[in-house]
Amino acid sequence: MAVKGEVGWTRRTPEGAKLKVIARRFGGDWHFYHQVQRFDDWEPVKDAPIEDWLELLDAVERRMHRRKHSPQDVAHVRRRLIEKFPEHKFD
Repeated sequence: MAVKGEVGWTRRTPEGAKLKVIARRFGGDWHFYHQVQRFDDWEPVKDAPIEDWLELLDAVERRMHRRKHSPQDVAHVRRRLIEKFPEHKFD
C-alpha cells in the first residue's frame, strides 16, 4: 500500500526501458523518485521532466474526485508546473 500523499506511475525512457516513478508530498512540496528495477533503491530526481509533472497533475486531479486530494493540492501542482516550465502554455 502506498504512503499517503504518494502518487506513482510507470513510463518508458527514451531508450525504451520501463521506469517506475513516484511523487511524494513532503514539506509542502512534491519530491520525485524513480526506480529502474523492482528491487533497486528509489533514486531521488532533482529536476523532474515536464512529463512527470503532467502525469502528477492528472493523477491528483483524478484523486481529488475521490477525496484523496484537495482542490488546493491541484492548485499547488498547477502553480509549481507554471513556475518550473514558464515557456509552456497550460490550460
